[in-house]
Amino acid sequence: MRDGSAEVKIEDNGESVTKTVCAPQCNGRCFGTSPSECCHSECAGGCTGAQDTDCFACSRFNDTGACVPHCPQTLIYNKHTFQLEPNPSAKYQYGSICVSQCPTNFVVDGSSCVSGCPADKKEVDKNGIKQCEPCGGLCPKACLGTGSPHRQTVDSSNIDTFINCTKIQGSLHFLTTGISGDPYHNISALDPEKLNVFRTVREITDILSIQAWPRELSNLSVFSSLTTIQGRTLYKGYSLLVMKLPSLTSLGLRSLREISDGSVYISGNRKLCYHHTINWTQLFTGSRTQRRQDTKDIKKNRPESECVAEGHVCDPLCSSSGCWGPGPDQEPREFSGPNRECVACHPECQVQEGKASCTGLLVRTFHCKVSMFVPAVVSLYSVKTTGIVLGVLASVVVCFAVFVLSMLYHRGLAIRRKRAMRRYLERGESLEPLDSGEKGTKAHARILKAAELRKIKSLGSGVFGTVHKVRLMFEYYTADTLLYTQHGGVNAIDEE
Repeated sequence: MRDGSAEVKIEDNGESVTKTVCAPQCNGRCFGTSPSECCHSECAGGCTGAQDTDCFACSRFNDTGACVPHCPQTLIYNKHTFQLEPNPSAKYQYGSICVSQCPTNFVVDGSSCVSGCPADKKEVDKNGIKQCEPCGGLCPKACLGTGSPHRQTVDSSNIDTFINCTKIQGSLHFLTTGISGDPYHNISALDPEKLNVFRTVREITDILSIQAWPRELSNLSVFSSLTTIQGRTLYKGYSLLVMKLPSLTSLGLRSLREISDGSVYISGNRKLCYHHTINWTQLFTGSRTQRRQDTKDIKKNRPESECVAEGHVCDPLCSSSGCWGPGPDQEPREFSGPNRECVACHPECQVQEGKASCTGLLVRTFHCKVSMFVPAVVSLYSVKTTGIVLGVLASVVVCFAVFVLSMLYHRGLAIRRKRAMRRYLERGESLEPLDSGEKGTKAHARILKAAELRKIKSLGSGVFGTVHKVRLMFEYYTADTLLYTQHGGVNAIDEE
């Protein structure tokens, strides 16, 4: 409209019209005056019919032309199994429409297409689909490093930007203007406690340069989780520089396991010890680094002889690989092997404070997915001793159980034998022994086969023959019996 002062009058449009002509039963939108000519509840702006596909626009989501309150969920409830199951017809919310697949530049978070994962989730790739999953701890977070003209050093003005960072994209520089403050730029001195934000950093893509450090700190243990310095961009061929720190007594980089490229420059730290024990060659992994003849430049630090004289040596539990400082927790990624030697944990083992990070060389031996190094060397002798004791106790219990069961079996067998003999003797009339001179009126005899008797020993002999102790065998049972003759009869006496 060219004339900005002209009056614009808009009336009798939209809701004021449709509400006027719609029946009271309608929810505000209709396509006629009859109560049966109401728009669907998901319609917005009117409709041409009563179905959810007749809407001019959808108030919530459009699912292939139909207005719906929500898109088909990824999980549906099975009323027969009482469980949630994947929905084969699932779709994702992408703006106001439902799509079967999110665009390639979006990530799936639940049932929605999002441009990025929230703070408590991380992006993963599953079957070619980028999804957001809970981190289960600290989420990977990449932060911009220092070195640019407007961000030359870590200082009190930018220290909070490194909170919860796990990866530094670029370098980290510590200069005097950052540690002591920069009055020219109105930057105050850095609080040493603030440096603890770097305890979560595990990787630096460029270099770590420390040319100033708080006097209150005697080591670099705030980088105890740092595992990798990539050295993509170097400073005069170096990727790790530690120089002229008067209060530094040990490095404390106990998790450092890889310097991908670049050399090491450690100089002018007059109180620094333990650095001479480190096997630096193991840290250099890049092909370019391996071609360098001199991979480190370590000089003008405290002499090794003075360190040893004052007891600044590695803990006895540490291996020949050296240590980053005093105590067994400065041994890099070790556990005690079968010969009590220190052996490296798997690179994926997580650092555990005050307890073992691994019990073997494999990734499944303990906590995983954070770091490779162990804070303390743990002897496995206690574990072995416990196993031996448990094995001995188990053997004793098994032997005792076998003995008891054997005794019960033999006792039961003896009882069955006696009962069998008792049943045998009670089959006929009992024979009472006769007094001397009394004539027997009854005789009870049983002819036994040779196979039913087994002589044990002779008890004596007389006019009628010899008395033996025999074993009577029948009905799969046996019993010890005395056989003797009395007036032509044979008596079997149970020896209970």
